[in-house]
Amino acid sequence: MNAVALSDSERRQIVAALAALTQRSDSPARRQPRHCVEQLMWLKRLPQPDHPRGGSFKIRTQDVSSKGIGFLARRPFQPDEWVVIPLQFQEGGGMLVLCRIRFCTPQSEGGYRVGAYFEKTLPDPTGQARIPSEWLKLAWGEPAAAEGRK
Repeated sequence: MNAVALSDSERRQIVAALAALTQRSDSPARRQPRHCVEQLMWLKRLPQPDHPRGGSFKIRTQDVSSKGIGFLARRPFQPDEWVVIPLQFQEGGGMLVLCRIRFCTPQSEGGYRVGAYFEKTLPDPTGQARIPSEWLKLAWGEPAAAEGRK
């Protein structure tokens, strides 16, 4: 999977949003402002029973808040589907971000507008981190993994 180079400003916006994960409420309603962050990046669809191979897809982010991200994709996603966004920063390091799809709507010009919640993060200082088995279990709907969610 290719790394996406973010500008310092984009990195600060995303890191600030992800840092707020520990302070988030359980309310699904939007309570945080969105910030425009238009960037091409890769997204990893986690393997699930109906698509066991998963896959990597290029997306175009549209906005980010402290609780989630909005993006455009060429392929549809299902609500409650699990995906991972691997971030690599220009100055080094990065993180894996586990997201849960909230909605996916077709766009008149083609493609899909997708919204996803940030669920968990994993530091990835070398860009070589593997997706944790706990995250893969979430994608398969295993109850023990879901109970451990934030």
